[in-house]
Amino acid sequence: MLPNFLIAGGVATGTSFLSSTLASHPNIFLPKIHRPEPNFFHYSWKFSQGVEWYQRTLFQEVGEEKAVGERSSLLLTSNVAAGRIKEYLPEIKLIFCLRNPIERAWANYRFTVLEGLEPLPFNEALEQESERMSTAEGKWIEIQPHAYLTRSRYSTHIREYIKLFQRENILFIKSEDLGKNPHQNLERVCEFLGVNPKIKMSFPPNFS
Repeated sequence: MLPNFLIAGGVATGTSFLSSTLASHPNIFLPKIHRPEPNFFHYSWKFSQGVEWYQRTLFQEVGEEKAVGERSSLLLTSNVAAGRIKEYLPEIKLIFCLRNPIERAWANYRFTVLEGLEPLPFNEALEQESERMSTAEGKWIEIQPHAYLTRSRYSTHIREYIKLFQRENILFIKSEDLGKNPHQNLERVCEFLGVNPKIKMSFPPNFS
């Protein structure tokens, strides 16, 4: 079994809340492993292991669930993910959470600081972003923890996804709306995935 939907981004936009809540729906399967996110179609060292490895690692426990998916927040702004997804999952449904770009960049920065990967003040980190990204080596070329502004520029990649997968197979959710009106937006997601939107789902314990 391979997924029929992906929560494909972006970073620091509410995808963790969304995936954790959807996992409590009886007709939706999401892997129990939430961190690190798979990002199989973005990371070359994972993608090179093949789609069978991807299936075996994440989806062996799929039962009778109608909607099967996973969350990989780097796919939205990846330069390679869209084409790879199209090759292996051409009929996939895609969910993207979009947040005010500046607020998203700040939230991304705070997360990177908490992970111990960012010693610079925010303004300096933004000033050095391009240089740090261009001089990254090894796996950091694809991980790019300091791509704060880069991952807030959605439009080019969104156009590519719409071109490859058609608009009706893509659901966009504003992160701000998800926080203010979670029930309404969760119903939209369930309708998009073809599962019962009226089933009560459990919010993560830290959600308020």
